[in-house]
Amino acid sequence: MNKSVRALLILAIALFPLTILAKAQTQPIGGTLAWRAKIAKDRGLKSITMGGSHENDLQMNLREQLHNSLVIDGEVESSTVDASDGASIYSWYRVKVIARGPTPTWVVQGHEGRIPASLKSVGEGEILVRLDCGSVVVDGITITEVREPSLTLGKRYLLFLEPYEISTRPTELFVSTLQTEPTELDRDGSIVHARKSSFTDKLANFTSIKDVLDYGKQ
Repeated sequence: MNKSVRALLILAIALFPLTILAKAQTQPIGGTLAWRAKIAKDRGLKSITMGGSHENDLQMNLREQLHNSLVIDGEVESSTVDASDGASIYSWYRVKVIARGPTPTWVVQGHEGRIPASLKSVGEGEILVRLDCGSVVVDGITITEVREPSLTLGKRYLLFLEPYEISTRPTELFVSTLQTEPTELDRDGSIVHARKSSFTDKLANFTSIKDVLDYGKQ
């Protein structure tokens, strides 16, 4: 083996670990949206769904739920999708509060830093709702989160929410997780009994949001 071939062989052996390292560094981190997009692309897919929808319903009667949730009658004014952490997809909704139930018996301390900058200006009579849902495009692949149901702009809902209080602004609340599925309301506050579930069964004897909130005051 001449000196040139030997030198090239030594150089190749020396560079081999660096080549492996560089290849590893170009691979997306497991569990991230980029990683999911790569797997989808390798399989020839253009879109994927993650999260798996499920029916939220606390094992409580309706009166208990009314006192252990932030109960809101509200209309969705605007929304934005946030995937800034690279691993999760959230939809943030600005909701105009039309009426609310009793003050929750507990409040979780929240962190204002989670809120997208475009939504940090919350007006009087508004709250922010963050749900595990929404779609983003990553490297040409559409990824949709369906863990929680999405809300529709302009629609009115009865929402049972997990209350989070922002420590630096204690008079305002933002919430992250639905305690139950959202219940659609007509413009006049009548309950839309559109589907049957363990939660909607609890509302079967109520015709309007006012009836539900009055029941919670008893």
